[in-house]
Amino acid sequence: MIGATVVGRDLAPRIAARVDTGLTADATKIEIDPTGEHPTQLWITRPAFGGNLFGTIV
Repeated sequence: MIGATVVGRDLAPRIAARVDTGLTADATKIEIDPTGEHPTQLWITRPAFGGNLFGTIV
């Protein structure tokens, strides 16, 4: 996890690209698969559409 600072927003995508992984910015909630079907999946919730909705990224 990296803070949403100017440096963090510049550094996070570079690190994600270097280690060949995904990146989700502005996460408000992080869960390990709450259904229990896939205990290695992260469910990340973040604001969408100007903060009017929340979307979950699996």
